[in-house]
Amino acid sequence: MATRLMHNGVRAAGVVLASAILVAGASTAAFAAPDETELLAAQADAAASSVGAAPATAAPDGEVTVTTPASAAGDLVLSATDGPTISVGLPTDAPVASSASDGATVYAGTGAAVDVAIHPVADGARVATIISEQSQPTEYAYSLPDDVAPRLLADGSVELVRTADAVDPETGHRAAISVVIGTADAAWAIDSNGKDVPTRYVVRDNNLVQIVDHRASGIAYPVVADPTYHVITYGFQILVKWNRAETAAIASNGFTPAAITAVCIAAGSAVGGPAGAAAFGAACLAVSGTGSYTAAVAQNSKPKRCLQLTLTYTHVSYPFPFWDTYGGSSCR
Repeated sequence: MATRLMHNGVRAAGVVLASAILVAGASTAAFAAPDETELLAAQADAAASSVGAAPATAAPDGEVTVTTPASAAGDLVLSATDGPTISVGLPTDAPVASSASDGATVYAGTGAAVDVAIHPVADGARVATIISEQSQPTEYAYSLPDDVAPRLLADGSVELVRTADAVDPETGHRAAISVVIGTADAAWAIDSNGKDVPTRYVVRDNNLVQIVDHRASGIAYPVVADPTYHVITYGFQILVKWNRAETAAIASNGFTPAAITAVCIAAGSAVGGPAGAAAFGAACLAVSGTGSYTAAVAQNSKPKRCLQLTLTYTHVSYPFPFWDTYGGSSCR
Protein backbone atom coordinates (compact mmCIF):
# COMPACT_ATOMS: atom_id res chain seq x y z
CA MET A 1 0.00 0.00 0.00
CA ALA A 2 1.33 3.40 -0.91
CA THR A 3 2.32 5.91 1.72
CA ARG A 4 1.24 9.51 1.20
CA LEU A 5 3.94 11.97 2.16
CA MET A 6 2.89 14.64 4.64
CA HIS A 7 5.74 16.77 5.93
CA ASN A 8 5.23 17.87 9.54
CA GLY A 9 7.63 20.78 9.45
CA VAL A 10 10.47 19.06 11.35
CA ARG A 11 13.74 19.75 9.49
CA ALA A 12 17.27 18.56 10.10
CA ALA A 13 18.20 22.21 10.63
CA GLY A 14 21.62 22.74 12.09
CA VAL A 15 22.78 19.22 11.30
CA VAL A 16 26.37 19.42 10.13
CA LEU A 17 26.63 17.65 6.78
CA ALA A 18 29.59 15.46 7.66
CA SER A 19 28.12 14.20 10.93
CA ALA A 20 24.66 13.68 9.47
CA ILE A 21 26.07 11.52 6.71
CA LEU A 22 28.71 9.64 8.64
CA VAL A 23 26.55 8.64 11.58
CA ALA A 24 24.13 6.70 9.40
CA GLY A 25 26.85 4.57 7.85
CA ALA A 26 26.11 1.67 5.55
CA SER A 27 22.78 -0.12 5.93
CA THR A 28 22.43 -3.85 5.39
CA ALA A 29 19.19 -4.67 7.17
CA ALA A 30 16.09 -5.72 5.22
CA PHE A 31 14.33 -2.67 6.61
CA ALA A 32 15.47 0.43 8.46
CA ALA A 33 15.31 0.49 12.26
CA PRO A 34 13.63 3.61 13.67
CA ASP A 35 16.88 5.43 14.49
CA GLU A 36 18.45 4.40 11.17
CA THR A 37 15.42 5.76 9.33
CA GLU A 38 15.85 9.14 11.04
CA LEU A 39 19.58 9.23 10.31
CA LEU A 40 19.18 8.37 6.62
CA ALA A 41 16.46 11.00 6.25
CA ALA A 42 18.62 13.58 8.05
CA GLN A 43 21.71 12.92 5.94
CA ALA A 44 19.68 13.20 2.72
CA ASP A 45 18.09 16.47 3.82
CA ALA A 46 21.39 17.92 5.07
CA ALA A 47 23.09 17.15 1.77
CA ALA A 48 20.22 18.72 -0.18
CA SER A 49 20.31 21.84 1.98
CA SER A 50 24.06 22.20 1.51
CA VAL A 51 23.73 22.38 -2.29
CA GLY A 52 20.63 24.60 -2.30
CA ALA A 53 18.24 21.95 -3.59
CA ALA A 54 14.48 22.42 -3.35
CA PRO A 55 13.54 22.42 0.36
CA ALA A 56 11.49 19.61 1.84
CA THR A 57 7.94 20.78 2.44
CA ALA A 58 4.37 19.59 2.30
CA ALA A 59 2.81 19.81 -1.14
CA PRO A 60 0.21 22.60 -1.45
CA ASP A 61 -3.24 21.32 -0.55
CA GLY A 62 -5.21 20.28 -3.59
CA GLU A 63 -2.36 20.77 -6.09
CA VAL A 64 0.13 17.90 -5.93
CA THR A 65 -0.03 14.51 -4.23
CA VAL A 66 3.21 12.60 -3.66
CA THR A 67 2.64 8.87 -3.17
CA THR A 68 5.46 6.51 -2.24
CA PRO A 69 5.36 2.73 -2.69
CA ALA A 70 5.33 0.24 0.18
CA SER A 71 8.58 -1.22 -1.18
CA ALA A 72 11.19 -0.03 -3.65
CA ALA A 73 9.78 -2.45 -6.22
CA GLY A 74 6.92 0.00 -6.76
CA ASP A 75 6.91 3.48 -8.27
CA LEU A 76 6.99 6.96 -6.81
CA VAL A 77 3.86 8.72 -8.14
CA LEU A 78 3.44 12.50 -8.49
CA SER A 79 -0.13 13.59 -9.29
CA ALA A 80 -1.40 17.08 -10.03
CA THR A 81 -5.07 17.77 -9.36
CA ASP A 82 -6.85 17.94 -12.74
CA GLY A 83 -3.43 17.57 -14.31
CA PRO A 84 -0.80 14.99 -15.24
CA THR A 85 0.52 12.05 -13.24
CA ILE A 86 4.15 10.94 -13.36
CA SER A 87 5.45 7.62 -12.04
CA VAL A 88 9.16 7.03 -11.42
CA GLY A 89 10.89 3.75 -10.56
CA LEU A 90 13.43 3.67 -7.72
CA PRO A 91 17.09 2.55 -8.03
CA THR A 92 17.19 0.12 -5.10
CA ASP A 93 15.56 -3.13 -3.97
CA ALA A 94 14.53 -2.40 -0.37
CA PRO A 95 11.56 -4.65 0.49
CA VAL A 96 10.02 -2.34 3.10
CA ALA A 97 9.51 1.43 3.33
CA SER A 98 9.96 3.26 6.64
CA SER A 99 8.62 6.70 7.59
CA ALA A 100 10.83 9.35 9.20
CA SER A 101 9.53 12.08 11.50
CA ASP A 102 10.43 14.80 8.96
CA GLY A 103 8.00 13.32 6.42
CA ALA A 104 10.57 11.37 4.40
CA THR A 105 10.05 7.81 3.23
CA VAL A 106 13.23 5.73 3.59
CA TYR A 107 14.22 2.53 1.78
CA ALA A 108 17.19 0.76 3.39
CA GLY A 109 18.81 -1.30 0.66
CA THR A 110 19.61 -4.97 1.21
CA GLY A 111 23.11 -6.36 0.73
CA ALA A 112 25.06 -4.17 -1.69
CA ALA A 113 22.00 -2.10 -2.68
CA VAL A 114 21.99 1.62 -1.95
CA ASP A 115 19.66 3.39 0.47
CA VAL A 116 17.05 5.84 -0.84
CA ALA A 117 15.26 8.66 1.00
CA ILE A 118 12.33 10.53 -0.58
CA HIS A 119 11.36 13.98 0.68
CA PRO A 120 8.34 15.87 -0.68
CA VAL A 121 8.92 19.32 -2.16
CA ALA A 122 6.35 21.94 -3.10
CA ASP A 123 5.51 20.44 -6.49
CA GLY A 124 7.17 17.03 -6.46
CA ALA A 125 9.80 15.04 -4.61
CA ARG A 126 13.54 14.74 -3.98
CA VAL A 127 14.86 11.21 -4.43
CA ALA A 128 18.18 10.93 -2.58
CA THR A 129 20.36 7.93 -3.38
CA ILE A 130 22.79 7.24 -0.55
CA ILE A 131 25.97 5.45 -1.66
CA SER A 132 27.77 3.96 1.32
CA GLU A 133 30.91 2.44 -0.17
CA GLN A 134 33.11 2.38 -3.25
CA SER A 135 31.94 -1.06 -4.37
CA GLN A 136 28.40 0.15 -4.99
CA PRO A 137 27.30 1.02 -8.56
CA THR A 138 28.09 4.25 -10.36
CA GLU A 139 24.84 4.25 -12.37
CA TYR A 140 21.29 4.57 -11.03
CA ALA A 141 18.32 4.15 -13.36
CA TYR A 142 14.95 5.81 -12.78
CA SER A 143 12.39 4.10 -15.00
CA LEU A 144 9.58 6.08 -16.61
CA PRO A 145 6.31 5.02 -18.27
CA ASP A 146 6.43 4.08 -21.95
CA ASP A 147 4.56 7.26 -22.93
CA VAL A 148 6.92 9.60 -21.05
CA ALA A 149 10.34 10.36 -22.53
CA PRO A 150 13.17 12.20 -20.70
CA ARG A 151 14.70 15.04 -22.73
CA LEU A 152 18.08 16.39 -21.61
CA LEU A 153 18.54 20.17 -21.67
CA ALA A 154 21.73 22.19 -22.05
CA ASP A 155 21.74 23.27 -18.38
CA GLY A 156 21.73 19.65 -17.17
CA SER A 157 18.07 19.55 -16.21
CA VAL A 158 15.51 17.25 -17.81
CA GLU A 159 12.06 17.68 -19.31
CA LEU A 160 9.64 14.79 -18.98
CA VAL A 161 7.67 14.71 -22.23
CA ARG A 162 4.43 12.77 -22.61
CA THR A 163 3.80 11.57 -26.17
CA ALA A 164 0.69 10.16 -27.78
CA ASP A 165 -0.91 9.59 -31.16
CA ALA A 166 -4.30 10.98 -32.08
CA VAL A 167 -6.18 9.10 -34.79
CA ASP A 168 -8.89 10.48 -37.06
CA PRO A 169 -11.72 7.94 -36.59
CA GLU A 170 -12.91 8.48 -40.16
CA THR A 171 -9.68 8.47 -42.19
CA GLY A 172 -7.14 6.84 -39.88
CA HIS A 173 -4.83 9.85 -40.24
CA ARG A 174 -2.52 10.33 -37.25
CA ALA A 175 -1.13 13.33 -35.40
CA ALA A 176 1.79 13.20 -32.97
CA ILE A 177 1.13 14.87 -29.61
CA SER A 178 3.83 15.94 -27.15
CA VAL A 179 3.64 17.93 -23.92
CA VAL A 180 6.08 18.60 -21.09
CA ILE A 181 4.35 17.28 -17.96
CA GLY A 182 7.26 17.44 -15.53
CA THR A 183 10.93 18.20 -15.00
CA ALA A 184 13.97 16.94 -13.12
CA ASP A 185 16.49 19.41 -11.72
CA ALA A 186 20.12 19.16 -12.82
CA ALA A 187 21.86 16.23 -11.15
CA TRP A 188 24.03 16.78 -8.09
CA ALA A 189 26.06 14.56 -5.76
CA ILE A 190 28.07 15.38 -2.65
CA ASP A 191 30.31 13.39 -0.32
CA SER A 192 30.36 13.40 3.47
CA ASN A 193 32.92 16.23 3.56
CA GLY A 194 30.70 18.46 1.45
CA LYS A 195 32.79 17.91 -1.69
CA ASP A 196 30.99 17.86 -5.03
CA VAL A 197 31.12 14.47 -6.76
CA PRO A 198 31.01 14.50 -10.59
CA THR A 199 27.59 13.41 -11.82
CA ARG A 200 25.38 13.70 -14.89
CA TYR A 201 22.29 12.24 -16.53
CA VAL A 202 22.07 10.05 -19.60
CA VAL A 203 18.98 8.59 -21.25
CA ARG A 204 19.00 4.84 -21.81
CA ASP A 205 16.04 2.64 -22.85
CA ASN A 206 13.66 5.45 -21.84
CA ASN A 207 15.18 5.47 -18.35
CA LEU A 208 16.72 8.56 -16.80
CA VAL A 209 20.09 7.30 -15.57
CA GLN A 210 22.21 9.26 -13.09
CA ILE A 211 25.92 8.50 -13.37
CA VAL A 212 27.84 9.24 -10.16
CA ASP A 213 31.64 9.08 -10.48
CA HIS A 214 32.16 8.29 -6.80
CA ARG A 215 35.10 5.90 -7.24
CA ALA A 216 37.59 8.71 -7.84
CA SER A 217 40.30 9.25 -5.24
CA GLY A 218 39.56 11.51 -2.30
CA ILE A 219 35.83 10.72 -2.05
CA ALA A 220 34.53 10.39 1.52
CA TYR A 221 31.57 8.04 1.97
CA PRO A 222 28.64 8.03 2.15
CA VAL A 223 27.84 10.00 -1.01
CA VAL A 224 24.36 11.47 -1.53
CA ALA A 225 23.11 11.88 -5.12
CA ASP A 226 19.76 13.41 -5.92
CA PRO A 227 17.35 13.90 -8.79
CA THR A 228 14.47 16.20 -7.79
CA TYR A 229 11.30 15.65 -9.80
CA HIS A 230 8.57 18.23 -10.35
CA VAL A 231 5.13 17.77 -11.89
CA ILE A 232 3.78 20.74 -13.86
CA THR A 233 0.51 22.01 -12.44
CA TYR A 234 -0.22 24.90 -14.83
CA GLY A 235 1.04 26.62 -17.97
CA PHE A 236 1.03 23.69 -20.39
CA GLN A 237 1.93 23.99 -24.05
CA ILE A 238 0.83 20.96 -26.00
CA LEU A 239 2.35 20.51 -29.45
CA VAL A 240 0.42 18.54 -32.10
CA LYS A 241 2.26 17.74 -35.34
CA TRP A 242 1.06 16.29 -38.62
CA ASN A 243 3.52 14.78 -41.12
CA ARG A 244 3.73 15.65 -44.82
CA ALA A 245 1.13 13.11 -45.99
CA GLU A 246 -1.36 14.12 -43.30
CA THR A 247 -0.78 17.82 -44.02
CA ALA A 248 -1.49 17.26 -47.72
CA ALA A 249 -4.68 15.36 -46.93
CA ILE A 250 -5.92 18.11 -44.60
CA ALA A 251 -5.05 20.77 -47.18
CA SER A 252 -7.15 18.94 -49.77
CA ASN A 253 -10.11 17.84 -47.68
CA GLY A 254 -10.07 19.98 -44.54
CA PHE A 255 -10.87 18.75 -41.05
CA THR A 256 -14.06 16.93 -40.23
CA PRO A 257 -15.54 17.73 -36.80
CA ALA A 258 -14.77 14.17 -35.71
CA ALA A 259 -11.13 14.46 -36.79
CA ILE A 260 -10.24 17.70 -35.02
CA THR A 261 -12.22 16.75 -31.93
CA ALA A 262 -10.41 13.40 -31.68
CA VAL A 263 -7.02 15.11 -31.91
CA CYS A 264 -7.77 17.67 -29.24
CA ILE A 265 -9.47 15.24 -26.87
CA ALA A 266 -6.27 13.18 -26.97
CA ALA A 267 -4.20 16.31 -26.30
CA GLY A 268 -6.40 17.32 -23.38
CA SER A 269 -6.27 13.83 -21.89
CA ALA A 270 -2.47 14.00 -21.89
CA VAL A 271 -2.45 16.86 -19.38
CA GLY A 272 -5.83 17.15 -17.73
CA GLY A 273 -7.68 13.84 -17.83
CA PRO A 274 -11.42 13.92 -18.66
CA ALA A 275 -11.79 17.62 -17.82
CA GLY A 276 -8.92 18.56 -20.10
CA ALA A 277 -10.23 16.34 -22.89
CA ALA A 278 -13.64 18.04 -22.89
CA ALA A 279 -12.17 21.56 -22.82
CA PHE A 280 -9.68 20.89 -25.61
CA GLY A 281 -12.22 19.20 -27.86
CA ALA A 282 -14.54 22.21 -27.74
CA ALA A 283 -11.71 24.73 -28.23
CA CYS A 284 -10.29 23.05 -31.32
CA LEU A 285 -13.63 22.44 -33.00
CA ALA A 286 -14.17 26.20 -33.01
CA VAL A 287 -10.99 26.84 -35.04
CA SER A 288 -10.91 23.83 -37.35
CA GLY A 289 -11.36 26.07 -40.41
CA THR A 290 -8.18 27.97 -39.59
CA GLY A 291 -6.34 24.67 -39.35
CA SER A 292 -7.43 23.65 -42.83
CA TYR A 293 -6.26 27.00 -44.22
CA THR A 294 -2.87 26.68 -42.49
CA ALA A 295 -2.44 23.17 -43.90
CA ALA A 296 -2.94 24.63 -47.38
CA VAL A 297 -0.28 27.26 -46.64
CA ALA A 298 2.13 24.50 -45.60
CA GLN A 299 1.31 22.49 -48.72
CA ASN A 300 1.96 25.45 -51.03
CA SER A 301 5.24 26.44 -49.38
CA LYS A 302 8.56 25.84 -51.14
CA PRO A 303 9.91 23.60 -49.81
CA LYS A 304 6.70 22.07 -48.51
CA ARG A 305 6.11 22.36 -44.79
CA CYS A 306 3.99 20.50 -42.24
CA LEU A 307 1.05 21.52 -40.08
CA GLN A 308 1.29 21.94 -36.33
CA LEU A 309 -1.03 23.11 -33.58
CA THR A 310 0.10 24.62 -30.27
CA LEU A 311 -2.42 24.51 -27.43
CA THR A 312 -1.79 26.69 -24.38
CA TYR A 313 -3.65 25.61 -21.25
CA THR A 314 -3.51 27.00 -17.71
CA HIS A 315 -6.45 25.17 -16.06
CA VAL A 316 -7.96 28.56 -15.20
CA SER A 317 -8.62 29.70 -18.77
CA TYR A 318 -10.05 28.19 -21.92
CA PRO A 319 -7.42 26.34 -24.02
CA PHE A 320 -5.93 28.67 -26.64
CA PRO A 321 -5.18 26.99 -30.00
CA PHE A 322 -2.63 28.48 -32.41
CA TRP A 323 -1.99 27.04 -35.87
CA ASP A 324 1.31 27.32 -37.71
CA THR A 325 3.75 25.24 -39.77
CA TYR A 326 7.11 23.57 -39.24
CA GLY A 327 9.87 22.37 -41.54
CA GLY A 328 13.23 20.69 -41.38
CA SER A 329 14.09 17.01 -41.18
CA SER A 330 11.18 16.21 -38.85
CA CYS A 331 8.68 17.27 -41.55
CA ARG A 332 8.57 14.23 -43.80
